[in-house]
Amino acid sequence: MEDITSGVNIDIFNEDSNDADIHGAHLICCQCYDYSNGDSKRCNSIARGDAYCYGGDTAMYDACYDKFTRWGEDSRNQLAEKVKQSTATWKIE
Repeated sequence: MEDITSGVNIDIFNEDSNDADIHGAHLICCQCYDYSNGDSKRCNSIARGDAYCYGGDTAMYDACYDKFTRWGEDSRNQLAEKVKQSTATWKIE
């Protein structure tokens, strides 16, 4: 975005961190609402290795969590690269 009169230009970046530890890995990666067979009351306190968390399969949970970690790292790397390329008048990182 640029204001021709003032000569100020602005770049706006939106980042989706995908950080599962912040965005509820236990809800996303456990798939509790499926594994609980209708007993979803326990899903808010579910954790890796629980019977309602991928049936206790920690490898499946870890693979899911790792995917979110990689997406988060990729998102931050892309942001850093785009900020370097930015020609905005002011940069706040």
